Amino acid sequence: MTGIKTALAIMAAAALTLSVRAGDTMFEAYADGDYYTAGRLARARLPEPEARLISALSRLYEPSASHAEEGLRDLYELCGEKVLSPELQLQGQLSLARCAQLMQQRDDLYGQRADYVNWHGIYDEIIRNHPNDPAACDALLYLEAQPEVTLPFAAAYQGDRRDLTALYMYAATLYIERGEFIPAARALETAYNIGIGNPIFSQLALFRIGYLYDRRGGDYQSAEKYYRKFIERYPRNKLAQIAARYIDEHEAAERTKSK
Repeated sequence: MTGIKTALAIMAAAALTLSVRAGDTMFEAYADGDYYTAGRLARARLPEPEARLISALSRLYEPSASHAEEGLRDLYELCGEKVLSPELQLQGQLSLARCAQLMQQRDDLYGQRADYVNWHGIYDEIIRNHPNDPAACDALLYLEAQPEVTLPFAAAYQGDRRDLTALYMYAATLYIERGEFIPAARALETAYNIGIGNPIFSQLALFRIGYLYDRRGGDYQSAEKYYRKFIERYPRNKLAQIAARYIDEHEAAERTKSK
């Protein structure tokens, strides 16, 4: 299921972005990934809270480990002061938790210098206080929550359903690792029906839903419509040939049984 994991990595990276403010060159530079320019523009506008946020984030994403530590400390202090708008405060907290989590996982680079941030507690607070915000979906994803947690959360979610795509894809990955292929197919099916933004991952998911139902779960009846839909939409894809073969094999087996 490498394709699912790759898709999740891309979605997770995208989650740490901020809304672009039209005409604000600082935010535009940050959104474009030009952290050097964003940081320079932010430092010229200090001590504005928004400038402090962009300055801290720009330091975090620069390649220097020492700059990352400074950025984490600045972001930690800023979030503690709660001077940002509610939207930016939430995104700042999410970024703080995610960056601290990744830094703590790389103790070969950072030692214990990020241990003062309780990233797990921040994620829990986001999920508890903002259950219908996409930040809560991201927090659950970064916590690597099990389907028993994420699926009830998704069922109760009142925000944009597209926010849940990554959670359903991750649930499918975990079910596959457990060897529970029918629940995996259902989770991936839900993600597909909500909409997977990347067309390559969406195409691959369409085939894999059928494959999981049929070849792993033994449920050809649920798989057939996905095989046929894949063949109809992507007739030149090599996987269409495989899907056609699976259909032929099943029909041949049915004819043999009827004789």
